[in-house]
Amino acid sequence: MASLLTDAQRVSFGSNFNDLFDTLSRDIVIYKEPIKNITSINQTPAFGYPGDQLPESVTYTPVYGTYKARIFYGNPEEDLIGLGSEIKNPKAIARIRVKTEAKDYIENGRTEKITFDGKSWNVQYGFVVKRFIDESYYEYMMKEST
Repeated sequence: MASLLTDAQRVSFGSNFNDLFDTLSRDIVIYKEPIKNITSINQTPAFGYPGDQLPESVTYTPVYGTYKARIFYGNPEEDLIGLGSEIKNPKAIARIRVKTEAKDYIENGRTEKITFDGKSWNVQYGFVVKRFIDESYYEYMMKEST
C-alpha cells in the first residue's frame, strides 16, 4: 500500500515531534525503593547469656532518577468546564507522557513516588502507548498522594 509520506518526511516529522516534546517537557523525579545499608548487626555476645546488645545501625540510600516528561492536568474523559460555567478542580489527577528511558526506569522495580510541580504523585496503573508516526511515548495516569 502506498504511503502519503516519504521516508524522509516521516523522519522529519518524527524529529519535529521530538523537538516539540523537548520544548514542552519538564523535569520529573522518580523515586524508587531505597537501598537498606546495615553497618552493624544487633547481636548478643553469646546465645542464651545476658549481655549488652550492640545498637543496630541501618541507613537508607535514596534511589531516584530525573527524567523529562510532558505533564497534563485533569482527566481526559471529563470536561473541565461543566454546566453553568463552573470550573472543575483537576488538581488530584494528572497524566505524564515520557520517553522509553523513563518508562523503563518506572517499570523496573518498585516506584515509590514521582514528584513534579512541588507535589508527590503515585502511578494509578500501567502505561498507555502513544504513537506519532514512528515515535513512541508512554503515558501514565497519576494521582496526587496525600
